[in-house]
Amino acid sequence: MSEYEYGGLLYDISEKLDINKLPRLLYMCRNDIAEGSEKHIHDVLALFNELEKQNRIGIDRLENLKEILTQMKKPSLRKKVEEFEFRRKGTRLNFRTRK
Repeated sequence: MSEYEYGGLLYDISEKLDINKLPRLLYMCRNDIAEGSEKHIHDVLALFNELEKQNRIGIDRLENLKEILTQMKKPSLRKKVEEFEFRRKGTRLNFRTRK
């Protein structure tokens, strides 16, 4: 699984989360983003970018993203993240065994 697929995953999730819920998302993530950065976050994708900058989410750090989706009552999106993790782990295992 590549960084491109990970970026696509975040983009897809950001498109499916209601922009009207951004204030709730920002409040939920207030301890995970830099102080004052919320002024510059105008959409969900920008929030994900900030969470990445703060090392709160990443291609191998998806627990916080899954928790956000659980709290937002988005089980289908959480499942999508879990499937991504499963495929990524399989890809890494295959790569290691081919060496």
